[in-house]
Amino acid sequence: MSGYEQMSLAFTIAALMISITSLMFTLIQQRTDKDHNRIYLLLVSIVGFNSLCSITEICVCYAGVNNTGELIALRVSLFLYFLTHITLGPLFYFYVAHLSGSGFLPHKGRRCFNYMIFAIMELLVLTNPLTSW
Repeated sequence: MSGYEQMSLAFTIAALMISITSLMFTLIQQRTDKDHNRIYLLLVSIVGFNSLCSITEICVCYAGVNNTGELIALRVSLFLYFLTHITLGPLFYFYVAHLSGSGFLPHKGRRCFNYMIFAIMELLVLTNPLTSW
C-alpha cells in the first residue's frame, strides 16, 4: 500500500470514528427534538456512510480487482458514495438556512427552487452510469 493509500485510509477511518462519536454524543444527549438537529444527524450519518464507501473502495483497489464481484463492489461503492455525497451541499444549506430562518420563508417559489436544485443534482448522479459523464 502506497503512502497516499495509507493516508487516505487513515483519513477515512478517522472520519468514520468522528461520525460515530458525533452520532452517539447527539443521541445520548437526546438532542433530536428540533428539525435542525435531525438535519445534523443526517449530515453526520452521510459522512459516516461515505467513509464506509471510501474504505471499501480503498480495500478493493489495494487487493486488486481480480474478478467481476470485486469490480461490482467497487462500482456500487463509488456510485453510493457519489449519490449520498452530492446531498451534503444542499443539506448543509438547509441546515444553515433552518438555523438562521432565512431559507424557509413562506414564499413557495423559493422553496420549489431550492428543492429543484437538489433534485437536478441527484438526477445527474443517477444518470451517470448511463451517460458516463
